[in-house]
Amino acid sequence: MVKCPKCNYTLVLLEHRQKYKCAKCGRLFPQQEIDAREFREKNKLERQKDRKQWLKEARANTNAKKAISKIIGEINNPKHRKTKEEYYEKNRETIINQKRSYRLSLSDQQKKEQNEKRKARRYKNVEATRLQGRINYWKQRQRALAVQFVENEGYKAHNSSLGELVANIRAKPVKRGRV
Repeated sequence: MVKCPKCNYTLVLLEHRQKYKCAKCGRLFPQQEIDAREFREKNKLERQKDRKQWLKEARANTNAKKAISKIIGEINNPKHRKTKEEYYEKNRETIINQKRSYRLSLSDQQKKEQNEKRKARRYKNVEATRLQGRINYWKQRQRALAVQFVENEGYKAHNSSLGELVANIRAKPVKRGRV
């Protein structure tokens, strides 16, 4: 729809005069000028739309490249995950103290914002959280049944390692995975 440049009302084309007329303010505008202006505005909107689409595709392409390089890196260097775990075990106390000091340095407003984010994430992933809870419950039950089976069957350890293994199974808590 062609709009009047003065009052933004719909223009009517007078073909025999090759002009647009505004029904509200009564002004006449050359058809060629109005059509060129409309074409420029439409072109501008199309360019903006194309830019947004291009940026979206570029981001997706960048994310895909990062994911691929990460997978290739893990294939080429499988020790990477192991070294992170070893680093954490060696420096566990330092890392925990750093996290604790960071949490203590937060203002009340920042703490409130973080709590809101946690709540939103929990409600968003409620099914996955429930599923993980069920899995952890059944892992505990399975471990308890295995220990009970070993005790009820009266297996005597041929050496002390089997007895230590059963004691470790009984004492070891189930690790909870993040969802």
